[in-house]
Amino acid sequence: MQPWLIQLILNCQGEVIENYDQADDTRRGLHHRGWCNGCVTHWLRCKRFQIDFWSWFRTGEAATRVRSVMTKAKMIKSAVPNHPDPSTEAATLVLKEYGIILSYYGEEMVLRGKTLSTEISANHGGGKYNFVAMWGAGGGHVFGVVWGEASCSIFDPNAGEIVIPRNRTTDFFPMFLTGMGYSRDYSGCGVVKFS
Repeated sequence: MQPWLIQLILNCQGEVIENYDQADDTRRGLHHRGWCNGCVTHWLRCKRFQIDFWSWFRTGEAATRVRSVMTKAKMIKSAVPNHPDPSTEAATLVLKEYGIILSYYGEEMVLRGKTLSTEISANHGGGKYNFVAMWGAGGGHVFGVVWGEASCSIFDPNAGEIVIPRNRTTDFFPMFLTGMGYSRDYSGCGVVKFS
């Protein structure tokens, strides 16, 4: 995890749960596009059912399940390019298999730290489990957010899992999005909330 991010987490009175960078994960192989999608989908599933994601993620089964989300996403994209319906996204379909239901889809918006931070924090439809998607000319990326009573768990496959006190997220998210380069690298974003 980058030193600036560790300092930001500390400044926001948060903690690092697990350091992880998908670029270092050899299980991605040659077919790395979409790995973050599969990782975040199953992180949300594990959070919902109180499964230790990191123990599960180190198993052989995990790589297969992550790839299955990637495959489903590629099939959907090839069948319906640029489809705007979040109910048919791979993550939504996989989570639905586990009884985790789409409750809200935020409007697609221009990626700005404050705007996305506000959208993530809004409790539209009671969605505790959030799938944050960003895209641009060079591709896309996703990360997950789970809201607790007093804290917020965040999993970004480019950084790992962290926990931030709920009352510090408005400080954290804009600096996180800028520091990770997401505000620079991606032009659009959307938040999908599940319950």
